[in-house]
Amino acid sequence: MKKILVVLIVLLIGISSLQAEKKLLITNVFYGADMDKVSYSGAKIALKLWLKKTTRNLKGTTSQMLFYTDFNHLEKDIKDKGKIDTLIITSYSYLMHLDFCKKYFKGGWIKSEIDGKPLMSYVILKRKGVKIQKNATVRYYKYSKILKLILQKYAIKHNLNLNYETTKKESKPVLDLFFKKCDLAITNQFSWKLMQELNPQLSKSLVVVHKTERIFTSLISLFSKNMSNFKKKLYLKSIKDIRTTQSGKQLMQLFKFNKLLKLENNSFRGLEKFYKNYLILKKEHE
Repeated sequence: MKKILVVLIVLLIGISSLQAEKKLLITNVFYGADMDKVSYSGAKIALKLWLKKTTRNLKGTTSQMLFYTDFNHLEKDIKDKGKIDTLIITSYSYLMHLDFCKKYFKGGWIKSEIDGKPLMSYVILKRKGVKIQKNATVRYYKYSKILKLILQKYAIKHNLNLNYETTKKESKPVLDLFFKKCDLAITNQFSWKLMQELNPQLSKSLVVVHKTERIFTSLISLFSKNMSNFKKKLYLKSIKDIRTTQSGKQLMQLFKFNKLLKLENNSFRGLEKFYKNYLILKKEHE
């Protein structure tokens, strides 16, 4: 929930700093099919209030945030209206609708990870000295569907028939593994490192059995191919200037990120290759 809200709020902070001589309308879309109903409703309320606040004193620039959970509805609106400037989407939804994203969108931005780089990796953990059984139970964070793809690919490669269980807190899979409530757990590498620092006992009890390449991200903001270069330049400048605003600095400190990064055309080549290999492995073992 926090990761989703921070990206959307950062987006609106940036938009609030846009200055243009002619009237501009920035239309942003959030595709939230991966969110649970409570989080999705909370995001809508928070963003509507924020949007009202940040657009109150805009000079010549207005913005709107549209919310979708039905992909067919989103696709129809983009095809028929073609007036969407940016799309915010999870990496899982990006892969599920890859052809659509490549057809209508190009470039964009993402927030940096803790070390200032754009992408992260995940680790699968088990308890030391315990052999992984074929029908092992694995727990993962419920609201990050990309994790199940990583686990399924691992299971196929190692001839495992995993039992998948979810948690509502990101740190809980690792803690459940530590307290012997499951056999495997998955988390991102940064979280695993932080948890070890906070609780050295974890390092003594748990071990990494698989580490992915650093190719993943939580959310992606994509630019529409129909977005004008003028709008895009103003947009990117406003995102870059977030570091100079008081509200932007507070947000960066609160959610522990230090910059927003422009996407390059090949930024997700590794992510796309991962999914392609997953599909090949899945088909071979059906």
